[in-house]
Amino acid sequence: MMNEEPPKTIVITGTSRGIGHDIAVQYLSRGWRVFGCSRGEGTIENEWYAHKVVDVSSAEQVKNWARSLK
Repeated sequence: MMNEEPPKTIVITGTSRGIGHDIAVQYLSRGWRVFGCSRGEGTIENEWYAHKVVDVSSAEQVKNWARSLK
């Protein structure tokens, strides 16, 4: 039985489209686990991707999301 390390993890904002989306896709293609957020629903389908709707202009929403990632 192999003892595999879990994938590296990164948190990226703005992952529903644009640069944030493309950055998330690149990390996923390299085997990373990605936690992403945006104001809209997620558009990435990958077993190592988790999306949350978060408005980063709201400190309360960002705090709640960060706490959920721990």
